[in-house]
Amino acid sequence: MRKFLKVVFLILLLPVIYIAVLHLLPDEELSAGAREWLMAEPITVPKEQNSYYLLWGLDAPSNVDMREYGEARVARIIEVETSGTGYKADYHPAGFDETKQVKAVGLNDLCASDKESCLEEYRKNAESLLEEGDNGLLLDRYRDLSTLVSYRIQAPAGLYTPYMNFTQLRYAHRLRLILIVANYQGGNEADALAELASDLKFSRLVMRESGLLIDRLIAMALARESLHAYSQLVDSDNRDTRVFSEIESISELTQSERNLSRALKGELNFQRSILKEMGSPSYDEFNDNDFDDGYFLDPFIFKKGLPVRVNRNINRSQAYMEQLLMLGSLPPSEFAERSAHLEQKSYSNVTILAKLYDPLFTVLWLGSLPELSQYMTQNHDLNGLIRLLKLKALIKKQGVSKENIDAFITTSPYASAYPDEDNSIYWDPGAQALRYDSVSGEEDSSYTRIFFQAD
Repeated sequence: MRKFLKVVFLILLLPVIYIAVLHLLPDEELSAGAREWLMAEPITVPKEQNSYYLLWGLDAPSNVDMREYGEARVARIIEVETSGTGYKADYHPAGFDETKQVKAVGLNDLCASDKESCLEEYRKNAESLLEEGDNGLLLDRYRDLSTLVSYRIQAPAGLYTPYMNFTQLRYAHRLRLILIVANYQGGNEADALAELASDLKFSRLVMRESGLLIDRLIAMALARESLHAYSQLVDSDNRDTRVFSEIESISELTQSERNLSRALKGELNFQRSILKEMGSPSYDEFNDNDFDDGYFLDPFIFKKGLPVRVNRNINRSQAYMEQLLMLGSLPPSEFAERSAHLEQKSYSNVTILAKLYDPLFTVLWLGSLPELSQYMTQNHDLNGLIRLLKLKALIKKQGVSKENIDAFITTSPYASAYPDEDNSIYWDPGAQALRYDSVSGEEDSSYTRIFFQAD
């Protein structure tokens, strides 16, 4: 019996020995590539030109200046993150009543232009929307921030850094687009076109300059909505021909807008801050309720004391991201195939010994691989949406009937959604939309279709 108990005891002791040995094993040195990616980029943008501060002040209490609030909020986040006090600290700057932050209202039930044609509903509801709640103030603030010429993240992205209020940003943006379309229909074409061009320019600025993928994804969503707003103008009863010239002047995505290097470098820095925090002896276990307020990560897989090979994880992440960037210049379908092969190769190259040596690497790093390649295919799909819009404007300008659209497409400059390979655009009579099939596999998506006003 004693021998049996000894065997049981040894078996139970093995995990403890395993964890103890893991703590003693050394980490790697950072690779040259990882060190270069982790170097901070100097920020030379003057504060008064940086829309990042105003974004943090978008939902400031109505009696508070948005810049004052945004600068105080960013300063407080920097203070908390650099002090290492984490989620236990108060991220709200002193002296502001957070319960009085402004909110958009009345937009949830309105027609969304990326899903259908909304001209009549916009015409009826645009002016009344300005009278509801804080909508007018939120719209003015969004217009102010979108006129600035720079966007550079100031606050470090740490484990506990709260999300910017993207909900209010999307609401403010949609409110602006509704009023632009309504103003255009009301005969104020020049101002509506100028404001819409400014709006799209701002979205593309954030796409190009942001150092976080979440910012970039939001900016791409805003750009898609702006393109659908242009589509609404083309369908408007007020057939001002300047809208065709404006759409013709919209450039397809530039190399700097397609390039994800700055965003991926930001993500690598973000990942490093998470891993360093996870490996800290002061890292506490969490209550699930601590993450109900929009924090970056719910670390459900981590426990205090788990050995973390920070450099090992960062080296592999940087190498993988760098290979993705090298594939980014490929045509969409070739990129999709090669990136899938890269992911498969990354999985297969992890040996049993490596999994035992670094279990966190297997759980965290490999689990995040499939998501990264999708960001590049979304670049292609946004560019495809621009081409759909240009094609629609050409169809409307030349008065092509819907029965003849498919034949017209084949002779147009936009027969393919992807300029570097054949991906046919076609007319969908059921949805009353131009569309194409995304290489990412998206089906029936607002990413890949532009509507026409129903007959």
